[in-house]
Amino acid sequence: MHSFLVFGKEKNKIKKLKNLTSWGDTSILGYMSKRNARICTLGLPWNKGCSYLHRFEELFNVPWRYFKIYQGPMYYNGIKKGYCLEKKYSSPANNILKYDFKPFVKSIRKANSYKCCYIKNLTLESIKAKCLDTIGNKIFKKNPWVIVKNKREIKNWILKKKKIEILSLDEKINSTRL
Repeated sequence: MHSFLVFGKEKNKIKKLKNLTSWGDTSILGYMSKRNARICTLGLPWNKGCSYLHRFEELFNVPWRYFKIYQGPMYYNGIKKGYCLEKKYSSPANNILKYDFKPFVKSIRKANSYKCCYIKNLTLESIKAKCLDTIGNKIFKKNPWVIVKNKREIKNWILKKKKIEILSLDEKINSTRL
């Protein structure tokens, strides 16, 4: 689901992480927060290339997401190596959720640890995890809905369709276990 390239002196610690969920405290992103890693986007704007921003949705248990288990075969060089599964705090299956990360981006670019450089036509931006945590916590404590463009549509989905979607996923999981 989420790909990471891990190398260096702490790679074995990272390999041993429990990863109970994609973005929670036991995930690689949680580890990055604890270690105050530098979060980078390369060639993509923050609102399109930074899963770390979604971490706050899980941490604050926003109502427009729910935990879903993804599972499937795992391949290495075209050879099936087994199965994998990941528990992710997922958004509506019909992709109706529309984000507006401008409050994040505005605060990121004002932050002390923010850095930016341009290499030909490629932009590299970065910020320290603790700084991003401070920004995310401030935004989400004040109003997590500020990042959702289509609030009315999402609130309607929560009221009328979220439970149905979760129940249908549970039925699919149970039927594959039989």
